[in-house]
Amino acid sequence: MPENNAPSERGNMIPLTHIMLNKKREFTVQAKAFLMATLVRISRRYPEPTLDNVLHPNTKVLIRVWDKFFMYEDNSQRVDLFKAIRKVMLCEYEHDGYYRYRMDFFLEELIKAVNDGSWKRRPIGRPIRGKNWGEPVWDEPVWGIRDDTISINREALERVW
Repeated sequence: MPENNAPSERGNMIPLTHIMLNKKREFTVQAKAFLMATLVRISRRYPEPTLDNVLHPNTKVLIRVWDKFFMYEDNSQRVDLFKAIRKVMLCEYEHDGYYRYRMDFFLEELIKAVNDGSWKRRPIGRPIRGKNWGEPVWDEPVWGIRDDTISINREALERVW
């Protein structure tokens, strides 16, 4: 089996997920554990961002989104990781325009992908309620999206793009 995602001897492309879950499984598990532990350890040196100590309005929005995320996430083995990601992300977004504007770029591109239909939305009931996730189940088509989840001001969007 090829080391990377290059065509195999049969000329078929090996899907990345198969590489990560099979041939690279041990490496993936060890690397992920190392990265998670390192990020958690480093994040402890960052200050705690709150609605009271941040100034940028988008940072406040991100705090509210993270707060909502933590209302649903209940995997005790990953909560420290998500709290570390939250802290580092919010601190970097708040104080460093270099990273802020790049995060904004990704958000803008994701919004475009949602609007043009190329971003595939999560299916009903995913993540699975009761399996480390507590969001109420919502009834929409499998790739549907609730009206209150993403609301795009198309007029403003057209002015920007």
